[in-house]
Amino acid sequence: MNSKLKVISLLIISAVTGALLYIPLTNAFQSSEAQSPESESLNKDQLIWWLLNNSEPVEIEGAATAFHKDMLLINTVDEQARIALPEEWTVGTELVLREMLFGSGYLSVGENVTVKALRTNIIEKEGMCIYFLIGYEIIDELGVHAYAAIPFNIET
Repeated sequence: MNSKLKVISLLIISAVTGALLYIPLTNAFQSSEAQSPESESLNKDQLIWWLLNNSEPVEIEGAATAFHKDMLLINTVDEQARIALPEEWTVGTELVLREMLFGSGYLSVGENVTVKALRTNIIEKEGMCIYFLIGYEIIDELGVHAYAAIPFNIET
């Protein structure tokens, strides 16, 4: 398969996957005019609870390539992983925003990392799986750990 066809195929797959994930997740977070703020909060809590109850811990190893739209992009041996990152992280004794994981010098492009994440399969059919990854720990090639500053603890 030539490279133009690969790129076009990748773009089409990315667009379809994005639409399949974006529309249901967006609808889950949007509230109608009739909903109260309490019910909107409940819907978000229900979505988070569902994601946590239907996830399993995984480790992704590869080269960090970029931070884009709240996601860490990693090139693995087989593919590219896109991992959603919580907003705040602790690196040693320092609290940093996810955007600053690269800007603070903790991560650099091309650096090998191991990311511990929760994987939630959203659609699983024969020959296809669409899943969501949210990272909770990053270990750089020097062995320095960054932990997501989230209101729950994850033990594996």
